Amino acid sequence: DVSLKFICGSHAWGDWFIPRKFASGAEYQVATDQSSRQYKPVRDLTQEIEGGSAEVLSWATRPGDCILFHGLTLHGTQRVRGNLRRVLSTRWVGEDAVFAKRPWEFSPPTMGSLSFGDNVWEDEESFPTLARHSDNNLGAH
Repeated sequence: DVSLKFICGSHAWGDWFIPRKFASGAEYQVATDQSSRQYKPVRDLTQEIEGGSAEVLSWATRPGDCILFHGLTLHGTQRVRGNLRRVLSTRWVGEDAVFAKRPWEFSPPTMGSLSFGDNVWEDEESFPTLARHSDNNLGAH
């Protein structure tokens, strides 16, 4: 099964995990980080899953389907060999999002005109804006 799988509630664990590369599944090389944040390797959760303390969520999808999830949610799938699998990955952020430095190479590898700490919404050419909260069509109705 090549469906994308998620560990339910993992976004709320308070942990930050070292991401893995799409093509190889290898972890990104972590450089020295100047922050106090601790990045953990993704551990094998087989025992927790089989014991019932970690729940795996997954949905069958068809071309054109969309799944949205919190960026800190542990997620992944098996690499596909021989079968064509096409995926579009986007990042959606709020108006208060800033371009953060991480101790590994970026994915996607673009900064546009931004420097670390800049508001992402300042570079609409590299990071297009779909809508702003201040737009008339958004907000509480």
